[in-house]
Amino acid sequence: MGRSMPIDVGSNGSPEADEAMPESQRPNKGRTRSAVLGLRTSHGLAWAEIVSDADTTQIMRLFRERKSERSEIQWPGAQRYVGVVYGGRLYRLARSGTGSAGARFGHIESFWSYLQRRLKAKGGIRRHHLGLYLAEYAWRYNHRRLSPAEQLRETLKLVRRAQVEGMRLTRRSPEQ
Repeated sequence: MGRSMPIDVGSNGSPEADEAMPESQRPNKGRTRSAVLGLRTSHGLAWAEIVSDADTTQIMRLFRERKSERSEIQWPGAQRYVGVVYGGRLYRLARSGTGSAGARFGHIESFWSYLQRRLKAKGGIRRHHLGLYLAEYAWRYNHRRLSPAEQLRETLKLVRRAQVEGMRLTRRSPEQ
């Protein structure tokens, strides 16, 4: 399966293989690690966000240390997400205490499939822009059943609301 962003992989294809080598001997020195994404759902809507670096380190360690493919992955920030995308794969998270995920089966998988297709079509996205792309694609996914005219109307409502609330709609230039 292709990845939407580059990832460090060792000679045997696993991220942890390179960690034992000195950095100067690593074959893919200088390549960036792929972002870990957290997927959420609520009332039939889906969102994706970049997981913080602290949580990413914890998630990577938990994935390496788990005993089997069926092992539950839990960390303090897991309650926010229904699923986590790590290394280009979607992992559903069990809700603590209930033993089952909060989203109906297929919804989060459908959203990840849509998101993955859109991200791959870009051919790579800089990490500091990724959040904007995730927000755009989540909005498009959540409004996919509207006609193009209705989507335009909804977009204009968002722009008007942002102007009323005084939000900056353009990126600030460095000299400002």
